[in-house]
Formats: sequence, structure tokens, C-alpha cells
Amino acid sequence: MPDRSPVIDVYLAEHQKLQGRSQQGIDYKSAMQHGQLTLASLANLLSKYLGLPGSGLSAFQASEQISLETFLRKNPQVRSLHVQEAAKQAAGEGFLSVLWHLDGLLKGEQQ
Repeated sequence: MPDRSPVIDVYLAEHQKLQGRSQQGIDYKSAMQHGQLTLASLANLLSKYLGLPGSGLSAFQASEQISLETFLRKNPQVRSLHVQEAAKQAAGEGFLSVLWHLDGLLKGEQQ
């Protein structure tokens, strides 16, 4: 039997690796973490949508930072599209209004 080409060996190895992945199934934990916001990224989005001077956590007062942290801990499923929609619904009414709308959006998805 003649020797195989190194290119064929590379293709076979890649094929076997892909087969192994498909047999493992879906990693739901990784899938759910995709797009998950951190406290810093949530603060960046909110400061942008609220038009606050500065960016990230530094744009918020200490009490607002605590509120953000608490909100995110209770709602780890929040995504950037939720924040964008809540900011649109709040229509410039401020920080607490955005959080209220965001909470409503997330509760609506759970029903």
C-alpha cells in the first residue's frame, strides 16, 4: 500500500476531530454564556444609551453602581439587545426608568 500524502493525513485528522465534537452534543453552559454581559459592559451600554458623560462604571454614582451590580446578579440572562430596547422604551427618562423597562422585558420573556 503506498504512503498517504501528508495533506490527506491532515484532512483525516480534522475529520476525526469534527466527528468527536458532533458526538459530544451541545454544550449548553457555553451556549448560554455566549453574549452574556459583564458589569463593565452593561455599564458601558447604559452610559452610552443614557448619554452620560464618561463611560462605564465611572459614569454612575455609587448607589447606581450597586443597583447595576444587583440587577445583573439577579438577571444574568440580560443581553445588549435587551438594554437597547429598554433604553428606547425609557425614552430619556433616566437610569431607574431604563432598569424598570429592562426588568419588564426580562420578566416578559420568562412567561
